[in-house]
Amino acid sequence: TSKLSCLSDDELLTYKMMSDPSKIMAMKFLWRLQVSLLMGKPSFIPHVTLKMIHMSLVHGMSAMYAIGFVYFGSILASIGNINDGYRFVKLAKNIVQRFGYKDVAGEVLFMSTHTIGYVEPIQSTLECYLEGYTAALEAGDTTSACLNLLSYCNNLFWSGTSLGYTKNKYDELAHFTKKHNLTSLEFVIRNNMVEKLFEMGDVNRTPVSDGLHEDILRIKNPFSAKMFHISNAMIAFMNRDIDNTL
Repeated sequence: TSKLSCLSDDELLTYKMMSDPSKIMAMKFLWRLQVSLLMGKPSFIPHVTLKMIHMSLVHGMSAMYAIGFVYFGSILASIGNINDGYRFVKLAKNIVQRFGYKDVAGEVLFMSTHTIGYVEPIQSTLECYLEGYTAALEAGDTTSACLNLLSYCNNLFWSGTSLGYTKNKYDELAHFTKKHNLTSLEFVIRNNMVEKLFEMGDVNRTPVSDGLHEDILRIKNPFSAKMFHISNAMIAFMNRDIDNTL
């Protein structure tokens, strides 16, 4: 990271290209590993991210260059360094837009917009998530498309968009996950706090079955389990149920 701190954004955008096929393949492997770690071993993500940054600085830029920077920026923001995090996720977004890296565009836009939302108005994230959704669909990346659409729906709620429109978008999201058989993401969506609020206000809305809860928790998926418990805690807090909130 010492070399990284000496380079301006313009220098990083015009960095030498990676030409070694074996290094390009290694970067692709690390990219896919990031997704698996997000679901299973999130504590390992910083190690893989720094490896991607190091390989990019030594061997040159590829499409994975943007992935490395978007995860790096997200990590910096998550530990409180919002300004530097914002810088690197914006850089990742600019790399994708400048060089047309379609394969990673949906994931980069999803990850970068999470951090951008801490700096820019929440309303500005809506267009970014829709852009990420479209880019992911064009690349055949249904997982990133779903995650962008989920975040779009969440921010519709928090930005004060009408509840009727927001509810319809959540229904479209649920249909999308079923259509593409995204079972683990379907669980995350149906246990989303906003979705649960809609369930509480609509007796005709189909709740998540207890069996699905048990199936996901039984496989000990940290990502899904965390979303499940956070959502339950938030609902309990809003209902003044302090014991379950804790």
